[in-house]
Amino acid sequence: MNKHLTVWLAMFIGFSLVLAACTPAPGALATAQPEAQSTPQPGEEQTAAPVEHPTALPPTEAPRPEANQVISPENGAQLTLINVLGKGNITSSAWSPDGSRVAVGAGYGIYIYDRQNLEMRMFIDTHSYITAVAYSPDGNQLFSGGSEIEVWDAQSGAEVGQFEGSGGTATYLALSPDGKVLASSGADGVIHLWDVSTRAELRQLEGHTQQIHGLVFSPDGTRLASAGLDHIAIIWDVNNATALHSLDHGNAPVYSVDFSPDGKTLASAGSQAFHLWDVESGVETAKLEEQSLGLTMSIAYAPDGKTLVGGCFDGSVHILEAGSLQAVGRLEHGSKVFGAEYAPDGQTIFSYSYDGALHLWDVASSAELQQASGHINFIFSLAFAPDGTKLSAGAGDGSMQVWAVPSGTPLMRLEGHTVQTRGAAFSPDGGILASGGNDAIIKLWDAQSGAELRTLEGHEYLINSLAFSPDGSLLASGSKDGTVRLWDAANGAGLMELNGGMGAVSSVAFAPDGSTLAAGGSDGSIILWNPVSGEEMRRLTGPAEGVLSLSFSPDGKMLASGGADGKIHLWDANSGDSLGQLGGDMKSVNSLAFSPDGSLLAAGCASEDNLRLWDVNTATEILRLRAHTSSITGVAFSADGMILASGAASGDVRLWGVP
Repeated sequence: MNKHLTVWLAMFIGFSLVLAACTPAPGALATAQPEAQSTPQPGEEQTAAPVEHPTALPPTEAPRPEANQVISPENGAQLTLINVLGKGNITSSAWSPDGSRVAVGAGYGIYIYDRQNLEMRMFIDTHSYITAVAYSPDGNQLFSGGSEIEVWDAQSGAEVGQFEGSGGTATYLALSPDGKVLASSGADGVIHLWDVSTRAELRQLEGHTQQIHGLVFSPDGTRLASAGLDHIAIIWDVNNATALHSLDHGNAPVYSVDFSPDGKTLASAGSQAFHLWDVESGVETAKLEEQSLGLTMSIAYAPDGKTLVGGCFDGSVHILEAGSLQAVGRLEHGSKVFGAEYAPDGQTIFSYSYDGALHLWDVASSAELQQASGHINFIFSLAFAPDGTKLSAGAGDGSMQVWAVPSGTPLMRLEGHTVQTRGAAFSPDGGILASGGNDAIIKLWDAQSGAELRTLEGHEYLINSLAFSPDGSLLASGSKDGTVRLWDAANGAGLMELNGGMGAVSSVAFAPDGSTLAAGGSDGSIILWNPVSGEEMRRLTGPAEGVLSLSFSPDGKMLASGGADGKIHLWDANSGDSLGQLGGDMKSVNSLAFSPDGSLLAAGCASEDNLRLWDVNTATEILRLRAHTSSITGVAFSADGMILASGAASGDVRLWGVP
């Protein structure tokens, strides 16, 4: 059974991130199709591969200190984690053999939930991005995939060991029914078979030309099936390491495979279709194809083999008759479903979706039994309220999350965008919260009640960045369509469209006195406009790789830009002269923020040490920290300078301070 489906989440977002990068794309919006992760491009934050060697993620159970000092060049090296908001994005799941618990792989660890009430029983802080989980047949151990294969005690959560040499091979996992062989795969399409007792590699299976998206052993352990993004599923002879059948899915990537309990049939899920195949002959015996299904992300047999359950992007879990694929039931999620599977006794279905919700369903009645929340699939942007008491984050499911700071108490979940929410900005008086999404629209919300105030339309493609003018009268938006738009913040009227021919606009920022609006583009340009007249006052030449982020110093004298070249470029905001560069090893600088007194510059990036802190006056790096398990997409200081927030593609926001 394919129990670790949504590393595809990372690929899906990674691909949609790249869509927002270099090439302007006016015209109709299209649904992004899954594709292998790409190099980060200007105009977008990337979802980086999981980073190894943890150094800065203390156990969640440990007591956390309070932020008691203003963060400064003198104490910045003492930056300490004070809270974590969000459980991380959901990537995978696995039932315990006795069906009493379900393990969920997430952006920075493994959560163990109780079947009866979906209460969290244990959190294993793996210090890494988890892409796959699998229980041993006796239920005593958990295997996890990510940066490498690791083994955990399922009762205590203690680490048991690692598979040496498994780095880069552990995106997906499957354990043989007898627990003796573990199959894994990475980005190169090669399957690795491991001896569980010795943790030594036995052999490799080569046949896919693109990344594998699912693995499953047959009930007798003699066969292994693999789902590939190269449009085929392969049935392998495990003992002989040979491919028995290559199952052609036409032009559709294959996302999930599962053997029937008797081992005679293989079910597969591809784009908008479910398939059944005879294992002995490799002949397709049934197919259900409906465009309305959207992407079909998972397929799994019931323990008795009579039905199948499939998770689809139409927001539903579909229950199908196993012989004909005729529909026999439907469970409404309301959000794109990434995974669904039966409990071992067949009486319950567990499913999870893009909105971060976990669901338990009663099979007999189709009634929802329990639901759990708190997981967030990707963080795209961060914004502090002016008084520092609230923090908002734009999320991958199209929502805006708002928490109290520093307690982390969830205050609101604002739902108005159909796809990823990228831009987030509070008005200077804290009364309005603005959000911009991949749906090319801007929403204005009452920051106290959460009521939707109005919708602003005009952009032709996704919105990367939002910024209010210091007096709160204007709202600026930067889009992949290559334009910057200015809006009347009070009534939502469109005032001006600025097109500097700079490619996708990745970031917009007002100078503190409101006299200048800066925008960074995918061609490396930084344009300074007069926001009243629309006059282009100055054009700066940044890195050819593209500009990803901008931030003015509080006194307005300096403009910092972060590039896809992995460097921070500093500019004299008045003359446009270059003041120098910082860094060079950050892969891509996705977000920048000056401290309120202007003495520090924080950078969120895609390198292993993904949070950096610089003394602005001396141009000295005073801190580099592996703050998250994946690329940081947003950083922001609180108004009092005591808290630095960072948000990441792993679906978590972390608050940092000096005790």
